[in-house]
Amino acid sequence: MTGTTPARARRGARIAALLVFVLFFPRPALAQGWDLSLGVAAVTEPVYPGSDRSYVAPTLDFRASSSRGAWSWSASLLQGVDVTWFDPDRGLLVGLNVNQGDERHSDVYSVAGFEIEHGDETRRLLAGSPSLSNAVNTTVTLGTLTPIGIVGGAAAYHPTEVEAGGDDELRHGALFSLLHMISVPVGQRFEVATLAQLEFMDGEFARAWYTAVESNDLHGPFAAGAGLRDLRLAAQLRFVATDRVSVSSVVVHTRLLGDAGDSPYTVTRDQIAASVQADYRF
Repeated sequence: MTGTTPARARRGARIAALLVFVLFFPRPALAQGWDLSLGVAAVTEPVYPGSDRSYVAPTLDFRASSSRGAWSWSASLLQGVDVTWFDPDRGLLVGLNVNQGDERHSDVYSVAGFEIEHGDETRRLLAGSPSLSNAVNTTVTLGTLTPIGIVGGAAAYHPTEVEAGGDDELRHGALFSLLHMISVPVGQRFEVATLAQLEFMDGEFARAWYTAVESNDLHGPFAAGAGLRDLRLAAQLRFVATDRVSVSSVVVHTRLLGDAGDSPYTVTRDQIAASVQADYRF
């Protein structure tokens, strides 16, 4: 891998964002009515979507948020950029999120921007597979407030760079989902939020991530098509210790379905990601 790999590019972007935040952002942003917070987190997730191996890594997060009327904005190193319009009188929600996506390489994976070699079994499984990088994705969410929470749908654009045999190709994949979200306060200091999401993929996304064109000693060719991709269940517990300090924990369970689950690159259909984060609000 060269110095221009997506993992190293992300690391450089995060360092640049950190410098901008520390040197220039806090005082002007606070003067303009923005809320700023610094977070320290531990994150675990699969080394690539479908892998049976996971990593645990510490990381930092910086978040800036503001709101005016029905509009709210936020920018976070971990969660990306969010713009939300929510009208409780009409019970309508419109959200836009821009965030970094996933990547998969046959020899290495990325942890906090650093590249680590796969184990022997994973390298054998991915031998001959293209390198995939979804540097950024954009998701639009529409929802309506009901007595059981927010019910709606989402559409996400996932441009994926596919590199195979020295040739690069950009696949314009898309994901669509039905979802249910609810947030419930528990006492004055705890809040519990849950998400249930059924996701579908189009043909371009399926071919980029789950089709196996080449055979190796562990699998033969496999053609993936549009259809169900996964069922995702997530829960977050947030504890507000003081006006400035809060702690949150998130657990996400994803069950890969359809061709996403049948792909030879999917070692286990059940994927677990989790994080614990402490935030200090300025």
